[in-house]
Parts: sequence; structure tokens; C-alpha cells
Amino acid sequence: MEKKVFGLFIFALTAIFVIQFASASITLSQPSSTYNLGDTFSSSIVLNPQSDTSDFLVANLICNSGQVNIYKSPFDLQAGGQTNVSVSIKLNRPLIGNLSGNCSLDAKFGSDELETQPF
Repeated sequence: MEKKVFGLFIFALTAIFVIQFASASITLSQPSSTYNLGDTFSSSIVLNPQSDTSDFLVANLICNSGQVNIYKSPFDLQAGGQTNVSVSIKLNRPLIGNLSGNCSLDAKFGSDELETQPF
């Protein structure tokens, strides 16, 4: 019985370390549940790469009817360095065209990608 408990303890400890080292380098704030044409969409993106990364941060608004790029900027970050990026856009026809339906924000930086919950 003691061996089984010890084995579970070692497994749990190992899982905690693996999860900690495998954490993503992108964190996104979750959007409001509903937006209408003319509203302002804002999101915070936190970059915290686990290794030195020099790449573009790209954010796309992805909807049922298509997608549009809403942000693209280069960043050169050292491992463990943190950068906060604020993305704010007015949802108007010149920017989003005829996008409609359920949407999400998709952010890519280096080899990491993260998507918000649908709104």
C-alpha cells in the first residue's frame, strides 16, 4: 500500500513540473459575450516566452463567416521576459467587412497559438 501511495505522489509531483514547464507563452483576456457593429473590441495579450523568441505577434478576429487580421507587430523577447500588448479596435465595416456570427480572437507568437472563447 505504501508503495502505491509513494508512486502516486511521485506521479503527481512529476505532472506538476511538466505542466509548469509546458506553459504557453501567450495569455489572452476573455472578451465580453456580445459585440455589435460600431462597438469597440479590446483585449489584453501577455507574451511570456519560455525561450528567446523573435517573431511577429499576430492577432486575427475569426468568425463563422471569415476572418480578418486586426494586429501584427514584431517582438524580440528573451526567455522569461514579459510584454503586455493591448489591442483595441472599433468593429466597423471598413475593418471587419461582413463578418458576423460567433467570433473569437486568435493570437500567434513564435510557435505558440491561443484562441479566446467564442463571443
